[in-house]
Amino acid sequence: MRTDKDLPLYVLCGGGLTNIASAYLLEPEIAEKLTLVWIGGPEYTDIAIPPPGYTTLEYNLGIDIKAAQVIFNDSDINIWQVPRNVYRQPIMSDAELLIKVKGKGKLGNHLFNVMKEAYTKLDKWNIPMGEVYIYGDNPLVL
Repeated sequence: MRTDKDLPLYVLCGGGLTNIASAYLLEPEIAEKLTLVWIGGPEYTDIAIPPPGYTTLEYNLGIDIKAAQVIFNDSDINIWQVPRNVYRQPIMSDAELLIKVKGKGKLGNHLFNVMKEAYTKLDKWNIPMGEVYIYGDNPLVL
């Protein structure tokens, strides 16, 4: 509710909408002061074909359906939604990790090692990952 800044406020949600719905219910005037960027919700089937074996209830939406109803049905909050079909698009191949990430400073090496460790664990559990990984929550960063 600050009034001393003219900068826009973006609230990024990479899971359920419980916190932002609770804040809105406590202080509805926040709706005019922020833009919500939310990674969540299923595909809009009129513009995106769901993948094989999809569930109609997307994970982040399922965390707190009531909170999503407050945000989408009751509030005037400006929403930039990144639904499941969109947040599944940031992908990186094993070759790209090796060429474009590994050796690119401490952060690049850390990210490369984290991904390699994840692949190793999944191999131990007989979960084939192939050579491409979906970086689902990265639209918050992108």
